[in-house]
This record gives sequence, C-alpha cells and structure tokens, in this order.
Amino acid sequence: MKSFKKVLLVIFSLGALINVAFAEGLLADVGISLSGDFAFNSSYIFRGQKLDSADVMQSGLYAEGYGLSLGVWKSQTSKTRNFIGSEEIDYIIGYSRGFGLLTLGLGYTYYDYPMVAGDSLGDLTGEREVSFTLGIDMSLAPSVLIANNYTNDILYYEISLGHSIELVEYISASFGLVGGFFNSEVVEGFGFYDISLGFDFQLTDNLIITPNIHYVSPEGDLDHQGAGNQDDEIYGGIVLGYNF
Repeated sequence: MKSFKKVLLVIFSLGALINVAFAEGLLADVGISLSGDFAFNSSYIFRGQKLDSADVMQSGLYAEGYGLSLGVWKSQTSKTRNFIGSEEIDYIIGYSRGFGLLTLGLGYTYYDYPMVAGDSLGDLTGEREVSFTLGIDMSLAPSVLIANNYTNDILYYEISLGHSIELVEYISASFGLVGGFFNSEVVEGFGFYDISLGFDFQLTDNLIITPNIHYVSPEGDLDHQGAGNQDDEIYGGIVLGYNF
C-alpha cells in the first residue's frame, strides 16, 4: 500500500508540473497531449478473469502525440487474495493512424508483477504482449482487438461496441458490450462477455468522474471447473479522469 501511495504522489506531482507546462503552452505547441485516471473498483477483472476479489485502486498516466502513445498503469489492493497480490504495473507503447472511418493501431504492453519473486522491469521476467486494433467511426463504435501474449503463448481476440447518450448538459450515459475469445492450452474459443453501464459527470473542462457497473459472464472453457474456473460477476467502481 505504501508503494501505491508513492506512485500516486509521483503521478499527481507530475500532473501538477505538466499542468503548469500546459498553462505556458509548452506541450501544446509541440502537439503532445497528456491525460490520467484514478479508479476505485470493487474487484479486478481482466478479460473475463478475476485477478482479485478485494477492492482495488488503479491509476494511470498517458502521453499522446503524432500517432504515438506512451502510458504507465498501476493496480494494487491491500487485501491479497491471489498469487500476485494484485500489485501490477503495465508499461504501454502504441501507434495509431486514421484512414477515413477506420483507425488502425499497433501496441506493446509489458505486464510487471513486482510481488512475484525475481520479477522487475529490469529482469524482464513479466509478461509481454503485442496487439493490433481496428476501430470504425460509426454508430456503436465497433472495434476489434487481437493480442498475442507471447510470454504465455496466449492469443486473445476481442470485439466491442459502445454508445454514449447526453442526458442533460454535463451528464451523459455510456453503454458497452465486450466479447472475448481465447486460443491457448487452457482456454479455447468464446471466453466471456461483459456488459457495462456508466455515467459521465463533466466537473470541469479537464475533469470527468464516472461511476460504473459491469456484469461479466464467463463462457466455455473459462467457465469450466478445472480450466478457467470463473463465475458470473457483478462489480463496479468510480473513475476520475483528467487531461491537461
């Protein structure tokens, strides 16, 4: 928990400095945008799989410019209920480009689990993943993700839909549907679907708070005892998003 607080302190300190830089127009002049988020969730579920059933705090800081993106994201809970203790730090690099209604993206993510013995960014003993994304600028914003976790030899495919409706000024509702498919030794085929509902409250030009709720249902091998061994889950949380 102390390490998580230190990360938050660093993130918000950097945020304050970056905000000053933007006030001077330094980053805006070179075409770089920065954003961040802080979330509190009732559990940590990733691609249909529960990584921890305790409350988790998650935060991230991201930079984008000229199609390139860099990000760092952290998750941690004070109640360890899984083998990695839910302490996770992700380092993300991406590139995207638009072609009319289409947006294509390539990405690389390094998943670091500091509580695993011998695991650190320097040792490169975490999990590594490359990904491809395709988004279409149309109703329901359909998108496709193909990810290859080549550390564990897991291929993952995802199809998602989403829609946002303005309810009143500064408040909107967002709906999401995600379906995930796996190709690995343990899980094969359709793995889960995730239905979500959130409400965006625009507090300022740069600050949004979003309470949300998810229903996740594992299917096939992910639901099978002895394989994925996952159950239906309802979880929720609140996200504070900011940009500079």
